[in-house]
This record gives sequence, C-alpha cells and structure tokens, in this order.
Amino acid sequence: MQTIKMTSFIVVLYLSCAVLLSTLSNGTLIGRDLETILDDSQSFYEYHTRYSPLEDTRSNPSLFTSGNPNVPFSKTIKDGIQKNIPFKMSPMDSPWPMASHDVRHSGRSPYNTTQNPDGVEKWRFACGEINSGIAIDNIGMIYFGDMHGLRALFPNGTQKWMQPIGDTFSVPAIDQNRTIYIGTMYSSPYLYALYSINGTLKWAYRVSNDIESSPAIGEDGTIYFGDWSGWIHALNPDGTLKWKYHTGDIITASPSIGPDGTVYIGSHDHNLYAFNPQNGSVKWIYHTGDWVRVSPCVGDDGTVYCVSIDGYLYALYPNNGTMKWRYNVGAGTNPTIAPDGTIYAGWNTLYAINPDGTLKWSLSLNGAMEGSTPCTSHEGIIYFGTTSDKVYAINPNGTIRWQNNFTWSQSAPAIDADGTLYIGSGPYLRAFGAGEQKTISITQPKPGRLYVFGRDKGNTNGGMTFIIGKATFVVEPSLPSEIDHLDFYLSQWYAKNPPLKLQFSDNKSPFEWELNQRITDDWHWVPPLCYGTVSVIAYYKGGCQWSDSKDKFLYFHILKN
Repeated sequence: MQTIKMTSFIVVLYLSCAVLLSTLSNGTLIGRDLETILDDSQSFYEYHTRYSPLEDTRSNPSLFTSGNPNVPFSKTIKDGIQKNIPFKMSPMDSPWPMASHDVRHSGRSPYNTTQNPDGVEKWRFACGEINSGIAIDNIGMIYFGDMHGLRALFPNGTQKWMQPIGDTFSVPAIDQNRTIYIGTMYSSPYLYALYSINGTLKWAYRVSNDIESSPAIGEDGTIYFGDWSGWIHALNPDGTLKWKYHTGDIITASPSIGPDGTVYIGSHDHNLYAFNPQNGSVKWIYHTGDWVRVSPCVGDDGTVYCVSIDGYLYALYPNNGTMKWRYNVGAGTNPTIAPDGTIYAGWNTLYAINPDGTLKWSLSLNGAMEGSTPCTSHEGIIYFGTTSDKVYAINPNGTIRWQNNFTWSQSAPAIDADGTLYIGSGPYLRAFGAGEQKTISITQPKPGRLYVFGRDKGNTNGGMTFIIGKATFVVEPSLPSEIDHLDFYLSQWYAKNPPLKLQFSDNKSPFEWELNQRITDDWHWVPPLCYGTVSVIAYYKGGCQWSDSKDKFLYFHILKN
C-alpha cells in the first residue's frame, strides 16, 4: 500500500514538472493571477478613485464598481471586474493606448489642444533616459519606459508604481483587460505582460535578441512585435506563441494593422512585409532601396505608407503591395497621418505630403526627428521633438505655432483627453497644457541688481547681479504644500567645467537660503569675490522635479565659514 502511494506521488510530481517545463518552454513566465491582484483593494481604490473627475468624463464608473456604494470595496472590486466588465483582449478604447495612438499608427488624436497655453510646461517627472513613447489608459494613467523599466504616473505627474524590467525602447500597449505589453533591450529581451494596477507580472515571453519594436494588439487580442534577430512574433493573450516568421535582417520597426487585420512590418533586409494574421503566411513583400527601420502607417482607405533609409516615403496598395507613388523625404522617422489625410514624414525637414503624393509644404528643422514620431491633435496641430533640444508645435499650414528649448528628444509624443501633451526629453517626462503646474521660480535676488548688505541699490551695468555682504535667495513654488524639499546649488567661475555644488537644503516654507559668508570648498582657495550660477532644484512629492537658475551672479564677502 505504501509503495502504491509513493508511486502515485512520483507520477503526480512528474506530471506537474512536465506541465511547468512545457509552460516555460513556450516562453511564458506566470506571475500573480488576477484574483490575487484584486485582493489589493486599497491599491485598486487609489488607482480608480484618486482622480474621480477624470473618471466621470472619460469612462463609465460602473466599469470599476458594482454600482452599489454600500457594498464593501473589496467585494465591489470583484463584482465590478467579474460581472460588469466583459474581458476583451483588443486594444483599450482610451486617449492613447499604444505607439502612434492606434493599430494603424496614424498618430492622430481625437482631442483638441487649442485651449492649451502655447508651450507652457505644467510639470516634469525625473526618471531615466526615455527612448520610447507614452501610452495613456481610459482614466488618464500614463505609462512609459525608460532605461530602468516601466513606470505608471497619475495625471498630475505623481508616480504610482515602477517595475524594474530593464532598458526599454518599446512603447507600451494596453488592452481592454488593462494588461500592459512592452518589450525590453540588452541583457533581458522579453515581451512582458503586466497588470496595470500595480505593475505585477502576468507573464513574460523570452526572445533571443533585443526588442526595440513596440507591440500592436489585434482585435482578437493577438500581440505582434519584432526583434533584432529578424523575427516577427504573434503571441496569444496568454503569452503562448501563435506564429512567427523570420525576415532577412534586424527588425526595429513596429507592426501596424490594416482594416482587414493584415499585419505590416519593415525589416533591415530592405523589405516591407504584409502577413496574414491567422497563420503568419506572407501576403506580399515590397522591396525598397535600403533598411525599413521605422514603422509603417495605414491610411483611412487602407493605403500603406512606409519610409526607407533610401530616403523615400512609399505609398503602397494594400491588396498586392504595388507602389502608388513615392516621394523623397530624406529618410527619417515613422510617417503619420493628419485628420485631413496629409502624411507627415522627414528627418531634419518635416514634409507634409498630400494623399496623391504631391508636396503640400515642408519646414526645415533645427535638428533631426530621431524617434520622435509626429502626432496630430484633432484640430491638426503637429507635435514632435528633435535631437537639437527642441519641442515643436506646427500649425496645419506649416508655420511654427511654438517651440521650446529643452533636452534632446527621441520620444514619440502623446495627447491626453484633456489636451495635455506628453513627451520624453532626456531624463524627464514633460507635460504641456492647461491646469495645475508644479514649478518654482527664484524671486530674490532680482537679476541685474546691486545689493549691499541686503538692500537693493538699483540696476547694475551689463545685467550682472552684484551682491556685497549678506545674500538671501528666495524661491516661490507654485504648490508649496506639495514640495518635499529644495536644494540650492552654486557653480563657480574658477573651475574649467564648474560643477554644481550643493550648498543648502530646505523642506519648509518659506523656502530661503541666506548666504552670509565667503564661499569655499575642500579643494580650492576662494577669493572674497565669487562669480558663478545659482541653481535651485525642487523635488515635489511623487517624483516631479523643477529647477530654476540665475547666472551672471557676482558675490563679495570678507568672512570665511
């Protein structure tokens, strides 16, 4: 009897291991299940109720609750998810659910931005270098990857969670079931599926090389993406492989999907491919003169547009892949389509091409659109960044509406339902638009003035700020109650590349730094006269940062510290 029990135990153990190995061999790693995630009722409550005004205007609140306010919230969560929400795996109906807004990669937002003050940045979130774009769900949560992993932010720039999955060049995609899909680069190339509530792993599919491609989600929930080994993968919603196809070279482009479900993607083998979504069979291949490294887009009539490194924007018939026309745009970024059908493409010149292949207008840029795919608002304003530290807003007629000087941008912008524009720029995610700002400004001393022992004696020559004796630096935040702390820095003239050295920190209002001694450090003797730049960095609660600087600062003091 004991032998039979032992034999049964060994058989069960063997079968369990076999199932586990089979699961892992399909490239799937299983995380926490949905029921476990939903038990985190406080997390769910904060996620769906912190910004209730946005919920009310963007979606039906009954989607997330049972509709009965007397039901305990933990029960309400499960009722709302399990009874009121039919689980659909298609792309989420939200302001910006994936790269270039939709499966056709039109880059076209249904929302208006004319109410935004021109070029006004309302907050910036400090993070790692951003080399991809942004996705927005149907309650305004913001998702993006940086060199450290995937982040989720509330609409006010406060971080909800961060999942350290590694460096990402891939734009997240969100399905109706609130699952987020994103690929990673370098040491850990996976296509991750994560729960949007808190970033917990649902599954992860391992590939043999980097994933720069952004996933696209079909109507049946199939997830499509490419990798640097030249494979295009089609995964089922549970992370198992549906089909894959090997092209002749690296794939950095993202797939787009036509109205009939055809999947289009380019490869460094110079080809644009059209695939049957059911089994991965090739419908047609169009050969260009060089790499097709950026993503194609699909017009309202099904026309497929792609850009090759040979410099041309190609327009192809969707049924057989033959060429309608081509126009030389100097290679460049992903093409996108305006509400009136105008196609935007280019590199260091933005080209507006009519649907018949004729030039509408062109605009020379300061820098290149490297990765910052243009997007258009409902009224036709075009937004993008460049490598020359600029963010542009261009009117539909090709004139510059506004431009701001910031850190270089290789991030594709996205537009939220309230008209807010999000774009990555260097180590920041920036938000432009109307609404509550998280900024600071140095209000004292005023630039170009002479101060003697704390008293303002009038203007100086040449715009220099000259202070003799005591100096008080006063900073005014736009939201004092949201400040965690402020750091005051000073760079000095005598160093070849003057570093910013921390001088003082303050975490209580009023935010001031009183300087009443000669400035010295551990390595240099400093004379009584000091010339440099004063900078202040404000750290808002939740991760937003803002800085302000005053240069041409001349300070004289006899006393040493």
